[in-house]
Amino acid sequence: MTDLESRAFRESIFHIASLIQSELDARDHPKALTALLALKRVADLRASGDLAGFLAYAPVWDEICTAQSPGDALTAAYSRLEEAHPGEKNWFDALIFSPTRDTLWKKVVSLVSEFSFLDADPEVFSEMLLQFYRESPGSFETPRDLAHLLAGLLEPERGASIFAPFCQDGAILIEVAREHGTRGITLYAQTPNDYSRLVTALVLLVHNCPDVHVATGDPILTPRFRQDERCLMVFDRVVGTIPAGAMDWGSEGMQRDPYLRFVYGVPPRTSRDYAYLSHAIASLTEGGRLVAVVPSGVLFRSARTEKDIRANIVSRDRVEAVIALPLRIFPSTAVPFAILVIAAGKVTERRDRTIFIDASRSFLAGRGRSILRGEDITTVLDAYTTFTTVEGFSAVATIDEIAAQDFNLEVSRYVRPVPSEEQAEPFDIDAAIAELKTIRERKEDALNRFLESVTRLEHEQR
Repeated sequence: MTDLESRAFRESIFHIASLIQSELDARDHPKALTALLALKRVADLRASGDLAGFLAYAPVWDEICTAQSPGDALTAAYSRLEEAHPGEKNWFDALIFSPTRDTLWKKVVSLVSEFSFLDADPEVFSEMLLQFYRESPGSFETPRDLAHLLAGLLEPERGASIFAPFCQDGAILIEVAREHGTRGITLYAQTPNDYSRLVTALVLLVHNCPDVHVATGDPILTPRFRQDERCLMVFDRVVGTIPAGAMDWGSEGMQRDPYLRFVYGVPPRTSRDYAYLSHAIASLTEGGRLVAVVPSGVLFRSARTEKDIRANIVSRDRVEAVIALPLRIFPSTAVPFAILVIAAGKVTERRDRTIFIDASRSFLAGRGRSILRGEDITTVLDAYTTFTTVEGFSAVATIDEIAAQDFNLEVSRYVRPVPSEEQAEPFDIDAAIAELKTIRERKEDALNRFLESVTRLEHEQR
């Protein structure tokens, strides 16, 4: 078994990457490297006799090694893997193993043959693949700990459909599959471009999750999962990170949205987070749940249209939970984020109520980002499940109480920090001023006595 953490393995990967970089451009070499490693992983599993899911279509690695054209053999191997996919085809079209570079592929295949990934932890392995991808242009990281929390909040029932409309790298879907895969769930994802679609497909391949449908395109302008030209597909659960930033989301062409996604109000031209949030809510079945990471500004921005949309969502009893996250939960930005849990039909005991959870102070400070530990995630999930007030951590508020706060959803409005022992007693400002006055008088007295002593000594020396 190859130790993925060993220095020897890292040096080998660096050597392979250098060979590929010498002949492919910056956009293509991460694709080739991750695809080769993923293919060797599934080939090792098939060689062990595991033929479940994707693996029944996995290649025999020795046949690639001995092929007259390793480029053609690699292309054919990925074409066979696509046959295992029940949804859209052409997952791996972005991979190019041109036979004109067979000299390169022969060297690289020979080097990869030295690795054995049979017993590699799939989470560690896919994290390694994602690391190569995240170092490439335009990538966006979904930390595994955050993905774990999102998956826990979903709580899908057996046979549920789960949709990730803003999928960047498949990390959330993999965590969902790991936590809930035995329940017969079906996964759907829309990625922004072919590059993100490819890395999502490779990660799903490593985890042997064939029952996933992955499409490409902007979900606002080109929603791929539709029942027909005027009706979106709807899902039991929707999950993901709402794209942040003030950018035109295509508002000019969506004033008359054929899919009726903006029932709470049409977002302003530059408020794309509310546009994408509206799309996610419209993708829910009756009784469905959305778990969305949103920029914290979504909770409190006071621009009239945005505030009206937020008020409409709250007033229709859609907001089930608001969870404040630690700063720097994403390594690539200092923008604060929170989790919104939206319910399209709450259970009876939660109707007209929202739980606010302050998870912003429970984390491990890591390199460049804040890390949610296992115990931090468990505490949040317990608070959400029990739906009760815990002093300094969670608070349950009614719709009327939220309205009284002008529909501001900032967690700090509802969850107050527990006073420390030093703050428990009232602070007497008059007594403090008197004490400072006494200290000043003592200092002046000491200074006067010191000056008198110096004067007396000078006089005696004369």
